[in-house]
Amino acid sequence: ATSVKRVGCFPRTLVFLLILSLMIAFWGIISVKQTRGDFYVCKTVFVQFGEELAPFNGLYTLEDAGASDIGGRGDYIVRYEGNFSQSSRFFYCEDEGVWAFTFD
Repeated sequence: ATSVKRVGCFPRTLVFLLILSLMIAFWGIISVKQTRGDFYVCKTVFVQFGEELAPFNGLYTLEDAGASDIGGRGDYIVRYEGNFSQSSRFFYCEDEGVWAFTFD
Protein backbone atom coordinates (compact mmCIF):
# COMPACT_ATOMS: atom_id res chain seq x y z
CA ALA A 1 0.00 0.00 0.00
CA THR A 2 1.29 3.33 -0.91
CA SER A 3 0.74 6.25 1.27
CA VAL A 4 0.21 9.64 -0.30
CA LYS A 5 1.28 12.56 1.82
CA ARG A 6 -0.99 15.51 1.36
CA VAL A 7 0.67 18.89 1.50
CA GLY A 8 -1.51 21.44 3.22
CA CYS A 9 -2.45 24.63 1.43
CA PHE A 10 -2.14 26.70 4.61
CA PRO A 11 1.63 27.48 4.25
CA ARG A 12 1.21 28.48 0.59
CA THR A 13 -1.74 30.72 1.42
CA LEU A 14 0.20 32.32 4.27
CA VAL A 15 3.22 33.01 2.04
CA PHE A 16 0.96 34.41 -0.69
CA LEU A 17 -0.80 36.74 1.76
CA LEU A 18 2.52 37.87 3.23
CA ILE A 19 3.95 38.72 -0.22
CA LEU A 20 0.71 40.41 -1.27
CA SER A 21 0.60 42.58 1.86
CA LEU A 22 4.26 43.60 1.39
CA MET A 23 3.60 44.57 -2.23
CA ILE A 24 0.54 46.63 -1.25
CA ALA A 25 2.49 48.33 1.57
CA PHE A 26 5.38 49.32 -0.73
CA TRP A 27 2.95 50.47 -3.42
CA GLY A 28 1.22 52.67 -0.82
CA ILE A 29 4.51 54.19 0.35
CA ILE A 30 5.58 55.00 -3.21
CA SER A 31 2.17 56.47 -4.07
CA VAL A 32 2.22 58.77 -1.04
CA LYS A 33 5.78 59.91 -1.81
CA GLN A 34 4.90 60.67 -5.43
CA THR A 35 1.77 62.57 -4.43
CA ARG A 36 3.73 64.69 -1.94
CA GLY A 37 6.50 65.29 -4.46
CA ASP A 38 9.22 63.79 -2.26
CA PHE A 39 11.30 62.64 -5.21
CA TYR A 40 11.67 63.48 -8.85
CA VAL A 41 12.79 61.46 -11.81
CA CYS A 42 14.87 64.25 -13.39
CA LYS A 43 16.98 66.95 -11.79
CA THR A 44 17.39 68.72 -15.14
CA VAL A 45 15.26 68.84 -18.28
CA PHE A 46 16.35 70.06 -21.72
CA VAL A 47 13.54 71.87 -23.57
CA GLN A 48 13.42 72.85 -27.22
CA PHE A 49 10.43 74.88 -28.38
CA GLY A 50 9.47 75.99 -31.88
CA GLU A 51 10.66 79.25 -33.46
CA GLU A 52 8.30 81.60 -31.62
CA LEU A 53 9.56 80.45 -28.18
CA ALA A 54 13.13 79.68 -29.26
CA PRO A 55 14.65 82.15 -26.73
CA PHE A 56 13.36 79.86 -23.97
CA ASN A 57 15.12 76.74 -25.23
CA GLY A 58 17.61 75.43 -22.75
CA LEU A 59 18.39 73.35 -19.72
CA TYR A 60 15.88 73.72 -16.88
CA THR A 61 17.20 72.79 -13.43
CA LEU A 62 15.01 71.59 -10.57
CA GLU A 63 14.73 74.03 -7.69
CA ASP A 64 13.72 72.77 -4.24
CA ALA A 65 10.02 72.72 -3.41
CA GLY A 66 10.63 75.04 -0.47
CA ALA A 67 12.06 77.74 -2.74
CA SER A 68 8.83 78.44 -4.61
CA ASP A 69 6.38 76.10 -2.89
CA ILE A 70 3.80 75.98 -5.67
CA GLY A 71 1.73 72.87 -5.21
CA GLY A 72 4.32 71.51 -2.76
CA ARG A 73 6.59 70.58 -5.68
CA GLY A 74 9.78 72.00 -7.08
CA ASP A 75 10.03 74.21 -10.14
CA TYR A 76 12.23 73.66 -13.16
CA ILE A 77 13.89 77.05 -13.72
CA VAL A 78 16.33 78.47 -16.25
CA ARG A 79 17.93 81.87 -15.78
CA TYR A 80 19.65 83.62 -18.65
CA GLU A 81 22.85 85.66 -18.50
CA GLY A 82 23.98 88.45 -20.80
CA ASN A 83 21.75 90.41 -23.17
CA PHE A 84 18.69 88.28 -22.57
CA SER A 85 17.75 88.75 -18.91
CA GLN A 86 14.39 86.95 -18.76
CA SER A 87 13.88 83.79 -16.78
CA SER A 88 11.34 81.05 -17.36
CA ARG A 89 10.10 78.05 -15.44
CA PHE A 90 7.98 74.93 -15.47
CA PHE A 91 5.88 74.43 -12.37
CA TYR A 92 3.12 72.13 -11.20
CA CYS A 93 -0.34 73.74 -11.19
CA GLU A 94 -2.27 72.10 -8.38
CA ASP A 95 -5.66 73.50 -9.51
CA GLU A 96 -5.36 72.06 -13.02
CA GLY A 97 -3.28 69.01 -12.06
CA VAL A 98 -0.76 69.69 -14.84
CA TRP A 99 2.74 71.06 -15.35
CA ALA A 100 2.68 74.63 -16.74
CA PHE A 101 5.24 76.97 -18.38
CA THR A 102 5.70 80.68 -17.65
CA PHE A 103 8.29 83.37 -18.33
CA ASP A 104 9.02 86.94 -17.24
